[in-house]
Amino acid sequence: MNDKVKFILTIVIIVLAAACSILNIIDGNYVLAVIWGAVAVLNIVSIVLKIKYKR
Repeated sequence: MNDKVKFILTIVIIVLAAACSILNIIDGNYVLAVIWGAVAVLNIVSIVLKIKYKR
């Protein structure tokens, strides 16, 4: 897979994880909300590191 496709897939995963996190907070299921939030944060961190060390 090329980088653009990976980047788009990662953003989709982040958006879905954030949406699941928000829905779980609304639902009152805080454990799942924290897990999905962690998934989103880890994906964001991986993007930042990839951009930072691409040079």
